[in-house]
Order: sequence, then structure tokens, then C-alpha cells
Amino acid sequence: MTRNTPEILPYCRHCGRYKGVGTCDNPECDKTQQVDPGSFRGQFNSCVICSTQGEQSCYRCGHSYCSQHSVGKEDTKLTTIDQHLGTCFVCGKIICEHCWIFNNGGLVTCLAHREIEDSIKM
Repeated sequence: MTRNTPEILPYCRHCGRYKGVGTCDNPECDKTQQVDPGSFRGQFNSCVICSTQGEQSCYRCGHSYCSQHSVGKEDTKLTTIDQHLGTCFVCGKIICEHCWIFNNGGLVTCLAHREIEDSIKM
């Protein structure tokens, strides 16, 4: 996969829904439509957990979290079981629980940087 290809972009370019990495699984997706990527900015300005005003957002997917649900955002390790945001120890960006993976040492790592870390160890 290469940067900015439709498979790696988090939003479907046809229907605009969040899809993560891979193809869109929206059954109502119209593949003949094109959505303006600029329309995604600010789409998720309310907390995805409780729908109050979001204060922090994930660098990778853009989902927002309120101050209560963004506790631990500066940490590179999981500090509470209810932690939804953390900081990637490779790039230092704030990422959410849907966009991180923990390395062997328990440190928060962006899914995009997991391969980099693995190649450094070899």
C-alpha cells in the first residue's frame, strides 16, 4: 500500500463514511459518486463516546474525544483501563484506541509505525 491510495485512506472517497484501512463495507455506497475530501474536516467535532464537545482528536482517524475521555493522551503507556487516547512513542502524535497497537514493551504505537518499529529490531 502506498500513501493516499483509496485503501489506506480512512474515509471512503465514494460515500464519505469512515472505513478505516481497506475497502468500504457500506452496502449503500455508490461507487459512481466522488466525495470532496475537504468535507471530512471537522466532521467529528463531538466526542465519539458521549457526544459532548470534543477537545482532542486522533491524528490518524480524526475522531474527537471530550476532556473526560481524553485522559491519558500524553502517555505512551496505558494508564487506565478506560483510556481512549495515547501518544505514539515513534511520532509523538495523539492517537485513539482504534488506531494504536501496543509493542512488546507495552508502548502505544501507531498502526502506521508498527512496521517501522519491527524493522528497527531486526
